[in-house]
Amino acid sequence: MIEEWQLLRLTEEELPQHFSNGENIGVLTGEPSGGLVDVDLDSPEARALAKEFLPKTDLRHGRPSSPDSHSWYRADPIPSTEKFRDPTVGSGDDYKAMLVELRANGCQTVLPDSVHPDGEDYRWESEDEPAVVDGRVLRHQVALVASCALLARHWPEQGSRQDMALALAGVLLRSGWEVIDVEHFIESVAGVAGDEETMKRITAGEFTARRINADLPATGIPRLKEYVDPRVVDRVIEWLELRSAAKAVRPDTPVDLAPLLEYVRAFVRRHVVLNESQADAITLWVAHTWALEAADSTPYLSITSAEKRSGKTRLLEVLELLVARPWLTGRVTPAVLYRKIDAECSTLLLDESDAAFKGDKDYAQALRGVLNTGHRRGGNTSTCVGQGTNISYRDFSTFSPKAIAGIGRLPDTVADRSIAIVLKRRAPNESVQRFRRREAVAFTAPMQEMLAHWSVDAVNSLKDARPAIPTLDDRAADGWEPLLAIADAAGGEWTNRARKAALALSVGDGRDDDSNGVRLLSDIRAIIEERGTDRLSSGALAEALVGMEEAPWGDLRGKSLDARGLARRLRPFGIRPRQVRFEEKTLKGYTSEDFADAWARYTPRITETTETSETKGDPRFNLDGQYVSDVSHVSLPAGMVQPSSAPSSVAPLRPTDGPLVRFAVQQLGLPIAGRRPPCGDCGSPGEHTDPETGEWWCGNHGPTWTAPRHARP
Repeated sequence: MIEEWQLLRLTEEELPQHFSNGENIGVLTGEPSGGLVDVDLDSPEARALAKEFLPKTDLRHGRPSSPDSHSWYRADPIPSTEKFRDPTVGSGDDYKAMLVELRANGCQTVLPDSVHPDGEDYRWESEDEPAVVDGRVLRHQVALVASCALLARHWPEQGSRQDMALALAGVLLRSGWEVIDVEHFIESVAGVAGDEETMKRITAGEFTARRINADLPATGIPRLKEYVDPRVVDRVIEWLELRSAAKAVRPDTPVDLAPLLEYVRAFVRRHVVLNESQADAITLWVAHTWALEAADSTPYLSITSAEKRSGKTRLLEVLELLVARPWLTGRVTPAVLYRKIDAECSTLLLDESDAAFKGDKDYAQALRGVLNTGHRRGGNTSTCVGQGTNISYRDFSTFSPKAIAGIGRLPDTVADRSIAIVLKRRAPNESVQRFRRREAVAFTAPMQEMLAHWSVDAVNSLKDARPAIPTLDDRAADGWEPLLAIADAAGGEWTNRARKAALALSVGDGRDDDSNGVRLLSDIRAIIEERGTDRLSSGALAEALVGMEEAPWGDLRGKSLDARGLARRLRPFGIRPRQVRFEEKTLKGYTSEDFADAWARYTPRITETTETSETKGDPRFNLDGQYVSDVSHVSLPAGMVQPSSAPSSVAPLRPTDGPLVRFAVQQLGLPIAGRRPPCGDCGSPGEHTDPETGEWWCGNHGPTWTAPRHARP
């Protein structure tokens, strides 16, 4: 080796006297070579990532076992020489530890046609001019390669990869990265790591961005260090110069929930024909998806109809633009179903459920398992994970909001966990607005924003809420409790409207999900009361049941119910035929006393209520007036008309900065109270808005304007 070669500067004429016996030849990088910089890609992970992040250059070389391992650039300013090492590898194993080396001042690189110590020849992969780059940009791009390579090398085992991706997204987004760059970074890491679900990992970027923008909790550095060696995390933060810069986007003023619910309700009814109770229940359920953290149970929406073209899919499409973490799908594999709900707690909007339950048995069984356990916090389903001999099991959380649409009834166990939304085909005198998704997205974005802001402050109070619940069965009461808590938080008419909806949709015909056994008990009670007797013989009772037109007893798999079949169906309830006295003779039969216990347990008397005026005084609410808020009427801006769908007792939304104000005025014609924005011309208090721009004007300026009126869908 030439002594003090670092200080040697050779001309082309001097080269032969130093390199005449087949010696290797190298080049001094950095300032001695006019800013020539070598990016030495030592690890296979780094070489796989080079094309993703490094600038394209036409001067590259390598050797057979590591082609394209050296990329050459002419950089200005010249970056500092830097070695990117795996911090988990000891200092004695430099070959394994080195990921990437940025060679500039103080370094040299061996060039073709030299020979590597292992006997391989160096060769040019592309022998042309090096790319001219900004040295600061090049250093950052090399750091990206090194960071991705390091994370890919330490990518966790299957089962915690999505959590790792979510935490990584949180770190990058809080440091000011754009979502598209976060997705590219995560895709690169997962791809090089050989993750078979790389496309799923990419969703972590958008999902985490929504949570951060809504000021909701999102995982970051602490969680990241649970999945990989903390030294790896610290090194990536150092290389990428990441900073913690969480976005502060919470509004200055609290969100008025009552009018926000009215806006959501009005938008849903613009596109789907619903009755009052259905609209109220759906609106509260939308808010519930944003405040799920406060609930121990979640009711499903069972969206059914007798025939197609009744609005089921349209309702799901509308809900997709309103709920938190929407996942609208018709069919997925069982593995995706488990993992997506577990990783993201998605709001499942499942279409064509009738086909799903009648189709592939494995998928139907998996779906039934998710739905049977996913209504309560802590619910999970277990499945095998791993490959070959490395097989284990894992519990996947199934707890998340779900809306299931299909023709006909859902399975009894699923229907029992649901609020029934039975749709009908639109009548000639009923009209809805055409649904154009692009326009609808713009309309609903501000509502999503406000729902997210509301939920941040509302979760703690909703956790402690114990709303008064009308007389419902236990399963229905569990489902309605979080919705009623939200209604009480909104106050005003929502407190009673919510309870009216609960009775309308989860009692009587609205809760028509009983088994044939419970139906039998109800029908027997109706027959005994209709005949005004306290006893009937087995034959007479069976004959009366068969004679009920809408009951199933006349055709049970091709046969009518007889006395023997009746006895068999009543036996599980502890009811058996006995000798009963009928005037002058004794026959096998039943008395009212025989059914008293079963009636009390399975068919309690619940009287439906349909009018708000009746529900206010209904003792089943057990309200005593304390849950009804008396919100004083707020005067509207000059020229605005009180819409029929916004009760005068509900305080309109405050004029906070943001698109929701413009949306409310332009699209729904709903009231906005409080401080008026100034006139865009003279600065005096605004009196009306420009329907095109949303700007406020006083009475002397601005375009000709007519107050919008809200046409109720």
